[in-house]
Amino acid sequence: MKIEKEGIYIYLKDECVENTYFISIEYPLMKNNSIPSLLPLEFREQDGESSLYYEITGKESLDQISQKNQFTYEDVCGLLQGFLNLFHELEDYMLSLKQVNFDRKSIFMDYKKNVYWIYGPKIHEDVQSNIEKVFLWLLSFVDPEDGPALRLAHRVYTASKQGGITREFVEQCLKEGREKVAVSKREEKKNEKEVEHDNIAHEVSRPDWETPKKEENIKAGEKKEKQSWGEKISWIQILKIVLLILNLILMGYWIYFLNRYGMQRLILILFSITFVVLSLISASLYRDFLKTRGKRETSIEQVHFSEELRTSNLSTKSIFEELDEYWEKGQEMVVESDCTHQEEPYLYNTSTGKMERMKVFPFYIGSEEGLNQLSISHKTVSRQHAVIVKKQDEQLYVEDLESANGTWVNGNQIFPGTPVLIRNGDRISFGKENFQYCLE
Repeated sequence: MKIEKEGIYIYLKDECVENTYFISIEYPLMKNNSIPSLLPLEFREQDGESSLYYEITGKESLDQISQKNQFTYEDVCGLLQGFLNLFHELEDYMLSLKQVNFDRKSIFMDYKKNVYWIYGPKIHEDVQSNIEKVFLWLLSFVDPEDGPALRLAHRVYTASKQGGITREFVEQCLKEGREKVAVSKREEKKNEKEVEHDNIAHEVSRPDWETPKKEENIKAGEKKEKQSWGEKISWIQILKIVLLILNLILMGYWIYFLNRYGMQRLILILFSITFVVLSLISASLYRDFLKTRGKRETSIEQVHFSEELRTSNLSTKSIFEELDEYWEKGQEMVVESDCTHQEEPYLYNTSTGKMERMKVFPFYIGSEEGLNQLSISHKTVSRQHAVIVKKQDEQLYVEDLESANGTWVNGNQIFPGTPVLIRNGDRISFGKENFQYCLE
């Protein structure tokens, strides 16, 4: 396949192998119905050669995307949604899955994460093997910091390796993914509230050496209180004051005319209108004054209240006072060693003394770089040897991925595909490479 440009359009040119059914039946069907998941196709004959032109304007192949960015959870979900749409549309139009090209250079995606496939006359016999290769390749380019994306890609790869990907399986993956996203959003909101609560608690229990002096805060509050109301008047309030003055002048004129010419009808009407307008403007200005005064009093009350909190019995001893008492009693500070002082779980290499921290799960172990979070260059370690996963109980489990030399926990070999719970201090061996699992 090669890329050709025609004006503003970009095409992927492919040679058309001889397939009478495709040319006479399937190609007219695709041309007339414009199937959304398949790339737009044109069949051309020139100089005795038949070629297929797939329009790829505004789209990039998975291979091109991987050269720029790592794949995220949204990208993996978009690819699965593309599979689901493909299954539905092929079934609706009675097209064959064997004629879809599942090579990573032939799967395209646009900026909206919509996936497009190449459907042609060539028959691909081992479809599931091709899909398995796509997701095995995808695992190497998924963002290692994106745990959900790694788990989802590995789940699909395992399914394609064991029994193949079905429409029901993809629907189930997408459904669980949407549920997890909804749960994570709820947890984020909950965590935001907890962080806000913790910030308030920290403010209350702040040590004396961190707390601003009470006198300074009181002076700041008094300074705000001394600000004149005129400094906060907006241009609307100024306009109201001008109208108030004008209406007062008009009221004076109407009273003068009433005294001089009596109760004439026109003067009485004008007097009434002016009086109503004057009342409305006065009421509006008074309401603005009350709002401004209320805000000022509220800010002063907040300053006094925060000072009362800081000076109340909720305040704790400073860290320096606690350290003084600690040393006066003659106690000794004990520094814990090995894995009890680490913030994150890690694997300790007993041969080299190197610590391999586990930040993202599933955590893959093997000999090939780029495919595993922990790469071990040893002849007894398989290409993808084992994986450590975190389950719903927040415990870590190690699982052997059908390695050649096996995975061992505390001297006992574990069965491939069976997760085994690991605890702090357990000895884990991948082939002949020995590690110790450590947890805070």
